[in-house]
Amino acid sequence: WFSDKWSSVEQIIASHPDISHILVGLDSETQIENIPVNKLQSVVSGQKQSLIVYCDTQVEGINDLFGGAIDFMIAGIANEPLCSFVVARRSKLVQTEGRSCSFCLDLYSYWQWSMRNRESVIEPMRI
Repeated sequence: WFSDKWSSVEQIIASHPDISHILVGLDSETQIENIPVNKLQSVVSGQKQSLIVYCDTQVEGINDLFGGAIDFMIAGIANEPLCSFVVARRSKLVQTEGRSCSFCLDLYSYWQWSMRNRESVIEPMRI
């Protein structure tokens, strides 16, 4: 997408209504200012795809850069090479119920399991 071929990318996405997600990979080589964020947002909102961002770099400010349009963001923990985390929009996470082909990779079930001891009052996040 860093070339003049963006219109062909839009045509491919529009001609395949079965495409449900668009994955954007960001690494330390990616120059954030070169990402066509506005074009991505218009395609995602126009075609009703989910936007997934995989970050192999610093994640601070990424959702702001994308105007809050990210549905799922996956990133690693800097000091733990085999650990990662997922930040998901709740409405999109709920839509994944029953769709996993593996219990150990079922994000929805893990989320439900992690909420099992939740009280009726949710404590604010501590930063």
